[in-house]
Amino acid sequence: MTKTEKLLRKQRRLIRKYEKQRETGIAWLKRSDETMNLIVQAVGISKPVDMADGHLKEIVDVFEGQNKVFRAHGIGRYEVKTHRKVTEGVA
Repeated sequence: MTKTEKLLRKQRRLIRKYEKQRETGIAWLKRSDETMNLIVQAVGISKPVDMADGHLKEIVDVFEGQNKVFRAHGIGRYEVKTHRKVTEGVA
């Protein structure tokens, strides 16, 4: 096998790998979107949830107060925001 043939095989393998990873990523992002919708329904927006590990998490509406027609591709509407849990008597 010539150097050119080896290089071509490597390039094809990398392209196939990329396409497979991208398909997998798209599938996981779709699942994440579905899970986020369930979280929004169950928890609501801006309502802290005690995670029992010293942190509070809340769902934040990234576009709250904005009614834009155009949104950049790849930006989700909601995000999870993490806070440290403050206990009474601890400075």
